[in-house]
Amino acid sequence: MLVAVSGNIGAGKSTLAKALCERGGLHLVPEPVEDNPYLADFYADPVRWAYHAQTFIMSVRHEQQKRAHELSRSGTSCLLDRCLHEDRIFAAVARAKGYLAPREWDTYATLHRALLASAPPPEVVVYLRTTPEAAQARIVLRGRTEEAAIPLDYLVALHTEYEQWAESMELTTRVLVVDATENFADPDAVWAVVQAFRM
Repeated sequence: MLVAVSGNIGAGKSTLAKALCERGGLHLVPEPVEDNPYLADFYADPVRWAYHAQTFIMSVRHEQQKRAHELSRSGTSCLLDRCLHEDRIFAAVARAKGYLAPREWDTYATLHRALLASAPPPEVVVYLRTTPEAAQARIVLRGRTEEAAIPLDYLVALHTEYEQWAESMELTTRVLVVDATENFADPDAVWAVVQAFRM
């Protein structure tokens, strides 16, 4: 089994992912936040660093998802904290805000299409839907230095893209939409639905 937990920054993905892995005995594939050498630079100067940050994270997600798919086929169920398929959301927002130049966007989009061809989608995507305001409040609470200056309008743009993406992903795989605005997602309830999806 290959599952992904997806959603806006601050939606509670990592918290839910860890809890689901504990309940289902899944191998966790964490989002490569700590290992991203461009993340702090991107938040400080997005026009200068958006392409580098986006290309790096896309390549890492591709390798993670391919490996997770191989493991799942050999009997080791895996859970992705974000997946390659949603990577384009962040690039699309960067493009709309002018962080990616047209030729950078074209190069990114070409690479993304090529990488998707060799990385099958998760069997189930758990999309954590939160309002941008709730996401921002959680970002402030967790206190990551590099995220301190994320503006609300950026989270709004991501939310809009995520809503469209979740709908389009339903054409490819099973999507569970969980409202996580008021409270963090209940891992027991989510795990029960994930298992039911596979029957």
